[in-house]
Amino acid sequence: GSVEAHIVDDTEIHCKVPISRSGPTPFKLSIDRSAYPAFIQRQIRSTSSDILDTALLFQYYDDEIVESLSPSHGPERGGTAVSVHGRNFQDFASLSCKIGTAIVP
Repeated sequence: GSVEAHIVDDTEIHCKVPISRSGPTPFKLSIDRSAYPAFIQRQIRSTSSDILDTALLFQYYDDEIVESLSPSHGPERGGTAVSVHGRNFQDFASLSCKIGTAIVP
């Protein structure tokens, strides 16, 4: 099925992906050219199809599951190193923990 896309500018489009199973999924861009003015439709219809097959893949992954913290407590002054144990953690470039209202690297 299709999902709604929003144009940010002439170099970027935002889409929300639908629910799917873990793994790589082909990505295609469908363009409704009827939304363009008639003179532009004539120019682009002769050179492009309405489905752009990008040969790119979107990688779905399993949801992360936190099973335990070690240790599960520490002094009010903070500074306790906490290990998070669970499943399906991904190696993201930007990863942080939020404890209460504090976000820590």
